[in-house]
Amino acid sequence: MEARSIVVVVWMLLAPALVAAQGVPGTRKSPAGWPAVAEVANQNALGYSREVIARIRQMNEIELRAGEMAQVRAGTTEVRRYGRLLVADHAGADRGLVDYAARKLGMQRGPREEIPPFDRELMAQHVAATERLATLSGAEFDDAFLSMMVSDHQSAVSLLETARETVDDPDLRTIFKKVLPILRQDLWIAQTLLGDVG
Repeated sequence: MEARSIVVVVWMLLAPALVAAQGVPGTRKSPAGWPAVAEVANQNALGYSREVIARIRQMNEIELRAGEMAQVRAGTTEVRRYGRLLVADHAGADRGLVDYAARKLGMQRGPREEIPPFDRELMAQHVAATERLATLSGAEFDDAFLSMMVSDHQSAVSLLETARETVDDPDLRTIFKKVLPILRQDLWIAQTLLGDVG
């Protein structure tokens, strides 16, 4: 996926929350141009945090499903191992978000199967991509899966980098700060394996 397409996807994911925050009296823009959510009224800041968490949890769910599939359908040991790593990384990230959301935002702790899609169009696109992956195996699966993981992780890194600078709760920023290096490593591994596969 081209860089321009990734920027468009990330903007589509974040635009509603950012526009809402910009329209609140008492907010200001940071030097980077993002609204300083710390100055938004409490309810709006909480709403923004909930939205960001919902988006990240949806992305985690997509990566978990793909990682589980890779463990069964991948053609190489390296890609199967990468699938296991994705499941471990994204399950851990999801647990951290669920704990934070339950403790600080009063959000429900439910099994991952009950995660409601925040962005139905994005989820539909990934369901279609996952269904396509389910028809592939071996080298074909590896190539399609790794391409999807590169694109998805680029989007996830961009989303977390923006969210880390925009949310006002230091605990949530800390969670994002811990997860970002893991996502960057997962991205690098996918890029490296894709170079080996392609």
